[in-house]
Order: sequence, then C-alpha cells, then structure tokens
Amino acid sequence: MELRSGKLKEEVLKNIRAQIEAGKGKSLAIFRFGSNPGAKSYEQGLKKTVEQLGIPLRTFHYEKMEDQILEDFHRENTDPTVGGILLLEPIFPQVEGDLKANLDPKKDLDGVTLTNRGALFSGEGAYHIPATPRAALKLLKSYEPDLTGKEVLVINRTTVVGKPLVHLLLKENATVTVCHSKTRDLAGHLKRADIIFTAMGKAHKIGPEDVKDDAIVIDIGLSMKDGKLCGDADYEAFKESQVVTPVPGGVGALTNTLLLESLFKDF
Repeated sequence: MELRSGKLKEEVLKNIRAQIEAGKGKSLAIFRFGSNPGAKSYEQGLKKTVEQLGIPLRTFHYEKMEDQILEDFHRENTDPTVGGILLLEPIFPQVEGDLKANLDPKKDLDGVTLTNRGALFSGEGAYHIPATPRAALKLLKSYEPDLTGKEVLVINRTTVVGKPLVHLLLKENATVTVCHSKTRDLAGHLKRADIIFTAMGKAHKIGPEDVKDDAIVIDIGLSMKDGKLCGDADYEAFKESQVVTPVPGGVGALTNTLLLESLFKDF
C-alpha cells in the first residue's frame, strides 16, 4: 500500500494561503553554495512553490568562496522584512561555522543552529525543527497516530535527518534503533522493525522481502536510477499488506510546504 502526502500537502498549502490573505508572513532568503545537484533541485522545487503562493523570495548563489557571502548573509540576517533563511547544504567549509553560529534562531527555518538543535534534543520548544524529519513523522502519523512502544528503525545518523528524527520519535514514546554505514546486521534490524525510516540514498536498496509483512516504510532517500528519481525502497514491488511512501510523492513533497509554513510562525 502506498502512503502519499498529497492530501497533507494541500492542507498545509491551504493554511499558508490563509495566512497570506490575513497579511502575515515575510520574505524567504535562500543561500546555495557550489553546484551540488541535490541542493539545486531542492532550491528549484522551493522556488516553484514560493512563486505559486506569492511569497517574496531572495536567492543567493555562489560558485566559489568569496567575501560577498558574509556580507549578503549579515544583511539578510538583520533585515526585519526577512522571516526565514535557508542555508542549503553543502556549505563552503570556510564560512559554514560562521553562518550557523550567527544565524538568528528565529529565522533558522531548517533548525541548523545550536539554539534550535539544543532545544529539540533537550525536549524544550525549538523555534524551528528540520523540515525533512518533521515531514517524515507527520506523514507516518497520518496513517499510524500512536507510536507508543513501536519498534522504530532509523537508517541515518546525520544532524539534518537522523538525529532530529530520533528525538522526535522519542517524544512519541517509540522505541528507537539507529543504523548507519557501520552497522553490522542491517538485515536483522530491518526484519525486527515495525516502522522503518530510511535515508541511505541507495536506489531500491530495500525490497518487500527485507521487512515484515505488516511493516511501514517511510522513504526519505533520494537517488537516481535509469534517469529517474527514486528512493531507498522499491515501493512498486511491495505487498499490499506493507505500507510504503513513494519517491517522488512522499516525504519530499511535504517537506517544502512545511518549511514555508514556518515563515508564518509568531514569536
């Protein structure tokens, strides 16, 4: 069974449009560094949605390290008309530390600052939580609202997906296991899990035979196969009794809208 995010996305978009009609919301600033195809694709998707909604947008792209980066960032970071700043990974290492250290936590839409990460990890209220894990959890809970005691497997340990997702799941009283590239028995963990969040970036690495017959697979992975975008799970091969999110049409489609919704938060 496919678990798609279309309905949830439309609900979020409806809320955003209502906020815009009420005169709320500020502009979005996007910073992209180099020519990473994933970052470029993410920016293009956001720009398309932003233009459809009529949200003011400022984009900054740098092919190489230059002093202009810090100048542009400081201006946007202190401009009261800018409601949110998105720093697309990867960031040039020469400025990554400075940008994340000085980014206003209230404008930190993807929750990359220590203030927002610390608040999330300590169980306190963060201004913003990373959009991808938030979207993944929201999509899961639209199908399985009570995660109490569920055996949940997270295949990722990055600070933008795996780690924040673990803390979000712990708040839901799930029993969480984390796997990564050094895990010895991934197959065993897959077979035991009730719910699986996968963000390996390995095309169709997980098939229906790798998980339980009633497993739920939330696919966050992105890669290309035969010229087409796909996820970690070969979702078309899964059984009807197994629930899986497609790529595209699953987590990614919801992530952008949740990120934009954060522009309208009141602090």
